[in-house]
Amino acid sequence: MFDSGCYSCRSLATHIEEVVDGKLKAVALESEEAKQLLRRVFPNGWKHQPYLITVKKGSVATSFGSKLMLDLSLLLGPKKGLEVFRVAQRYGVGEPLGSQHSSSPRRGFLKRIGTTAGLLLFGHASLSSKTLSAQSNEQKSWQIITSVEGSEFVSLTLNSPEYKKFVDSLSQKGDSNLIIQLSEVQVAEGILPDGQPVVLVTVPLSGGTGDSHYSMLFDKTTRSMIMSAGILVTMDRTGNTVGWVERNAKDTIEVVISPNSEIVKATQTDNQGRSTNIDTTSFSTLQSDGTNRVASAPVQDGWCCIRNCLASQGIVDALILIAGTICAVGCLAPPVGAALCAACIIVAIGVPFTGVVGECVDQCIVRKIPWGGCVG
Repeated sequence: MFDSGCYSCRSLATHIEEVVDGKLKAVALESEEAKQLLRRVFPNGWKHQPYLITVKKGSVATSFGSKLMLDLSLLLGPKKGLEVFRVAQRYGVGEPLGSQHSSSPRRGFLKRIGTTAGLLLFGHASLSSKTLSAQSNEQKSWQIITSVEGSEFVSLTLNSPEYKKFVDSLSQKGDSNLIIQLSEVQVAEGILPDGQPVVLVTVPLSGGTGDSHYSMLFDKTTRSMIMSAGILVTMDRTGNTVGWVERNAKDTIEVVISPNSEIVKATQTDNQGRSTNIDTTSFSTLQSDGTNRVASAPVQDGWCCIRNCLASQGIVDALILIAGTICAVGCLAPPVGAALCAACIIVAIGVPFTGVVGECVDQCIVRKIPWGGCVG
């Protein structure tokens, strides 16, 4: 639906309708058809935001927000999605909302709808080609990829049952401030400490503290998923940081972190709704300088080393503690645990710091080189 009083909106809607072979219909908001449909779907009123309304055999379904993005991608498919993306690009889609070329909020919403499906393919212009900064050969092996192969892993992620479940969970949480940013997806390839080549796909989410994302790690050779996690990081009314994690679509973990970077509580809930408390005493009170550690506890020393290493590279403490809550157990049994440890932390933290994680795990768990007074 578009605002017929906006010439650019009307033209863009017409062009999009032409290239989708009847799968989408452009309807003016002022038309009687649109008014009747809106009254039927939104009897209590509606907002100026993108909606996908599907009418089939008398039933009407609607999606918006993050679910809208997924539904459009599945509806149009990669090829047609790219065509829509190119049409929308001609109207300056790459410009940020609110710029001088995008003065109408409703036009911005419509542009966002038009580009959603096209982002599924992620051409060379859609992904950064820079190599991740590195301090060692291990780190340099991690780099952002922009090739067709990268697009393949993005498609595998967006069409996976794990990602779809995360989108549903996000929709059920009802936090309109957390929005999936498909246009900013990153893909990186690298090598785990055991030599296994892997690919990581990270889908950022806006809102919250800015650290929310969905990540999926693949075996590069078999294309099979190794691990996935959707991570939402927000602030509560008391100033605590709240981390919510959906891991491998099998369970959820909630971590509450105080302003002093101490874990207040951590709980794990399975798919049947059964909740248990997580014992975080082995790493929750560690400070970035390595104090308050117990020398007789190897897990505490090991995680202390990793935490100090990650923090020194600019990774926020809350995200490190969330990673610790879901990954510390996998970091206990070197050298076998090093690969699992690295894989889990990489998924928890996301593409931008893959090389840093690889180096920190290698130094703290494999080579046992101290960092900040802690030895793995």
